[in-house]
Amino acid sequence: MAWAGASQAAPADQVAVFIDLENLALGAGEDLPGEADPIPYKALERLCRDYGSTSIRRAYADWSRPEFGRYQHSLAQNGISLIQVTRFGAQQKNATDILMAVDAMEVLITHPDVGTFLLVAGDGDYSPLVLRLREFGKWVVGVGTRASASSRLVAVCSEYKYWGTIVAAVNPRVRAEVGANFDIEDARRLVVEAMEETPGDSATGSWLKSKMLALDPSFDERNYGASSFRVLLSRMPDLVQVKKDRSSSDMLVALADARQPKAAAAPPRQRKKAAASQAEAEQPAAEPTTAKAKQQPAAEPATAKAKQQPAAEPATAKAKQQPAAEPATAKAKQQPAAEPGAPTAERQPAAEPAKARQPAARRTRTRAATAKEPAPQQHATA
Repeated sequence: MAWAGASQAAPADQVAVFIDLENLALGAGEDLPGEADPIPYKALERLCRDYGSTSIRRAYADWSRPEFGRYQHSLAQNGISLIQVTRFGAQQKNATDILMAVDAMEVLITHPDVGTFLLVAGDGDYSPLVLRLREFGKWVVGVGTRASASSRLVAVCSEYKYWGTIVAAVNPRVRAEVGANFDIEDARRLVVEAMEETPGDSATGSWLKSKMLALDPSFDERNYGASSFRVLLSRMPDLVQVKKDRSSSDMLVALADARQPKAAAAPPRQRKKAAASQAEAEQPAAEPTTAKAKQQPAAEPATAKAKQQPAAEPATAKAKQQPAAEPATAKAKQQPAAEPGAPTAERQPAAEPAKARQPAARRTRTRAATAKEPAPQQHATA
C-alpha cells in the first residue's frame, strides 16, 4: 500500500532518497528496544518504493563502525549506494550532514526530473536544506524516529513519517508497541481544526487530509493503527459523518455536531409556521386582498356591478325594458298629430325592426293601442 503522501507527487516525477544511517540507527534502537533488527530489509524496501520511481538511493555513514556496518547488506540488497563518511578534526560531528546536504543540492541542479526528495534524518541541521528544496518547488518527505526527530525539521517538511510506523507496517509484532506512542485525541483535534477552515459544511477526504498535513506534517493515519484515512475517520462516528461523493470517487466529510444545532432548530420554526397558519384561519380580516374581493361583492369590478345592478345597465337594455324610450318612429305612428306629414311617416320602415325586437307581450299592447285610436284620425293620416 502506498503512503498517503505518494499521491502528492506527479506520476512522472522521480524520487531521490538520502539516508543519514547514523542518525537512523541510533534513534531506531531507542524506539524499538526489543527488536534485534530495528532497520529491517522490508522497511527499507517500502521506503524506497512507496513514493514512486526512485532513481537515486544513497546512505551515509562511517561503515567501519560495527553499529552501522551491520546494515550494509540490507541496504545493498535494496539498491542503496553506500557513501563512506570520513571524519577529520572538528568536522567529525557534522560530517554526514554536510556531505548529504551537498549531494542533495547537486541532484537538485543536475536532475530536474526529480520532484520528491526523501530525507531520512532527524537532525534540525537539515532544516535549511529542506527550506531550499521547497523553494524550488520540490516535495520533501522527512523520515525519522520519535527519539531523534527535531520539531523544527518536522515543521518545515512537506510530510514527516516516523520510522516506527514504517516498521510496524511490515512487522505486526511491533504494531501495538508503536501505536501506544500516539494518542487518538491528537488526530481528533487535528480533524476539527482542519474542518474549521473549510469554506462549507463539508469537505472531500483528499482536501481534509491535505489540510491536516499542512497543519501537522507528521500526521499519518497509520500512527493510530488505521490502514487508510477512511478507516481512521470511521473510528470517529461521534465527531464526523462520512458519505460517498456522487460527483467523484472521493468521500465527503462533515462534522457531526455541525448538523445537530440545525436539526434542533427545525421544530421551533415548524411550530411558529403552524401558529401563524392557525392565526390566519381564525382571522379572516387578515386574509389576502384577493380573498377579500371574492367575499365582499362591494369590491367587485365595475363589470360585475353592472350585471347585478339593473340601474347601471347600458342604454340599449333600458330601451328594451322601458317603452317610453322607444325610437321616435314608433312615437310618430302612435301620435300622428305631432308628425310632420303622413307620407313621411309611411316612408320610414326602419322603425319596424325595433318593433320586431320587442317582446311579444309589448307588441300586443302596441297593436291594441293602435286599434283603439279613432277612425277619423286614421283616415286623416291616409
